[in-house]
Amino acid sequence: MSKLKDREIKTAYDIQTKANIFFRPFDQRVESIKKLTKWIKSNEDEIKTSIKLDFKKPDIEIELTEIWICIKEADLIIKNLKKWMKPKKIAKTLTLITTKSYIQKNPKGKILIISPWNYPFQLTIMPLLAAIAAGNSVFLKPSEKTPNVSNLIKKMASEIFSPKDVVVFEGGKDTVNTLLKHDFDHIMYTGGIEVGQLIMQNAAKTLTPVTLELGGKCPVVVDKDVNLDRAAQKIIYYKFMNAGQTCVAPDYILVDSSVCDEFKAYCVKYIKRMYGDSELIKNNPDYCRIVNDEHFERLFNKLEESLNSGDKVIFGGDYDSNKSYFSPTLISSKMSSHIMKEEIFGPILPIIQVEQIEDAIENINSKDAPLAAYIFTNNKSKVNYFIGNIKSGAICINDLTLHLVHSHLPFGGVGKSGIGRYHGKFGFDEFSNEIPILKNINNSPLMLLYPPYTKRVRKIVNLVRKLF
Repeated sequence: MSKLKDREIKTAYDIQTKANIFFRPFDQRVESIKKLTKWIKSNEDEIKTSIKLDFKKPDIEIELTEIWICIKEADLIIKNLKKWMKPKKIAKTLTLITTKSYIQKNPKGKILIISPWNYPFQLTIMPLLAAIAAGNSVFLKPSEKTPNVSNLIKKMASEIFSPKDVVVFEGGKDTVNTLLKHDFDHIMYTGGIEVGQLIMQNAAKTLTPVTLELGGKCPVVVDKDVNLDRAAQKIIYYKFMNAGQTCVAPDYILVDSSVCDEFKAYCVKYIKRMYGDSELIKNNPDYCRIVNDEHFERLFNKLEESLNSGDKVIFGGDYDSNKSYFSPTLISSKMSSHIMKEEIFGPILPIIQVEQIEDAIENINSKDAPLAAYIFTNNKSKVNYFIGNIKSGAICINDLTLHLVHSHLPFGGVGKSGIGRYHGKFGFDEFSNEIPILKNINNSPLMLLYPPYTKRVRKIVNLVRKLF
């Protein structure tokens, strides 16, 4: 870290500290979000180019998962922000009958957002929108693993924001360490568990609240009582979108042993239908690539160790390091396999047989709570059993990941899959301080309880305890 960047961060920090003495009004927040939305729409081609340069994501996936979702979020905020900002009246209690109370949402102040590489535009812009909506200033640190997108985000911020409102600092670990030397009012980090733990340890030194979106091994349970064809189609689509580099992608499948072979055949069918035969996928522009050599090597080692320990390839297993290509890969696996130790975060999908739903849930609960858990079944009692016995950031029934794009649902994890919630109003709330405000009359009857504690005061206290 250069001394120049050190000074630049300190200067920006001081500027935002001064700017946050006064709260940003509704009109300013909406105007900032409108500017951001206009910029996204005007620069859609540049966004696509930057993302494709970083890891060859298909245009349609970029439009849906990086651009449309951000515009939709901005529109939702603009339509609802005045209502969200409105103080909420609170009912009186009998003992405080002479008071009036309400809750007001105030901005927290300076927000540090540290973004990941897998959806480098969306996962920077979505929390940025929430922070602006809540009236905060923002430090953005995009991922250094997607340098083209990082540079574009820096360009965007310089074109539409003042440093007193939003500033971008690029770089890797050294930049993060320098940023964390400063006392922010809230830190949001999206990424892996190990770095999330370090962020939380650092934040604890200054008692800074955090939002951590961390992922985990998201399981899928496939029951025999379901349309296996449709279940396989949905699972294959959401698993291999972005080459499996998605925090809520299905990480492994627990399938009823009586239909396991049939289900595997459907999965192979839909890989071929979506991407082509195995020898053709490498040249298919609809299939994303692995972000960099480090992650390619990690996936290669995971697959090799699992196959050496007894797992079998059902489909795929092909790769080309020169093209950052790793094929959609299905493997027959077991819970004790090497590949089941940590989140895969890539295009390898283990399929594990189970005898009954109780076994599936026992296996899921033997691991840390995931960011999402999925079940495919038409049996209501199994759905209820699943919901009642799974600890997870979200649960989807007969589909996957759709909760991520539902404007009125919170998004976030539990336990090691994350802390905090955002999207829509939940993001506004996450970056706001909830302030209770109470007003009383001058001659409050509560003054009868003030010292000295005479017999008269004792009688009043006894009456209050009895009646209220």
